[in-house]
Amino acid sequence: MEDISQVCSVWVGSETGILKGVSLSKKQAFNFCEMNCLSREQEVCVLGWGDPQETEVLVGSVNGTVKWFRTEKGIITTVGINVGKNVCRMRQNPSQCNQVAAGGKENGLKAWDPERPGTPVFTSKNVRNDWLDLRVPEWVRDMAFIADSDKIDTCTGQHQVCLSVFPCTSPVLRLGLLVFSASLGVFPCTQTIHSSGVRRILLDTQPGQRSTFWHTGFCSAQYIFWG
Repeated sequence: MEDISQVCSVWVGSETGILKGVSLSKKQAFNFCEMNCLSREQEVCVLGWGDPQETEVLVGSVNGTVKWFRTEKGIITTVGINVGKNVCRMRQNPSQCNQVAAGGKENGLKAWDPERPGTPVFTSKNVRNDWLDLRVPEWVRDMAFIADSDKIDTCTGQHQVCLSVFPCTSPVLRLGLLVFSASLGVFPCTQTIHSSGVRRILLDTQPGQRSTFWHTGFCSAQYIFWG
């Protein structure tokens, strides 16, 4: 499997937990998994590179487990991280490769160190109640580490954007500080992207709406473009 994995240039996850490698040159797909223990509980919901050289693939499943696949060896290792159920998104910190964030439906944002998987290094605070003092359901749809900072932004299925400070460098402080949160229209957010070099967040919503969100301290402005 080692030789086969190195010729694969595209990686795909299936609803039964299979990690597939696709060789565009050979026009062929290969399975990398243990075929005797497949189930829909292991459905792959997100894939991400584990290193800048793109020799490692992180595989996130709906049952909350994370697997680590090494393309150079063709070996899958289960990382002992249980990030909870109903995971919608998992992302790695591009500035610090040992930090992985995950969140989902009724599964608040958390950041983990794969080398210390027992306890998250960061847990976000709950979003404040709405204007009727009713609890706002948690539904993390996407997150983005802001480069060269201690902040992470999230977008939710409740059309919100949140900016938090995560104290990942402190062994004591593990509860994030919510800098601000804002509501964006009425449609669920689906994706957030942080523009490098500027304090700007791009947000996509379900009907194809894109918003540009600027943040300077506690102030924000929103510009909306329809495509």
